[in-house]
Amino acid sequence: MDVRVRIDAQGRVVSASPLTKGHSGLETYLAARAVTAAKQWHFEPAREDGKPVVGTEIIHFNFEK
Repeated sequence: MDVRVRIDAQGRVVSASPLTKGHSGLETYLAARAVTAAKQWHFEPAREDGKPVVGTEIIHFNFEK
């Protein structure tokens, strides 16, 4: 399950969304859990000319039985 996150200049996740729509109840549930988890992450912000800037990243979540 891939989730695209937008990261602010302080490294906080300001938005997260799954890259694919769930086709089943289970996929929708797992996508929601992945988004919730991604929103709790903190990153080293991207830098441009040595200054922190807004960026995006894709996080891959692997769910196993």
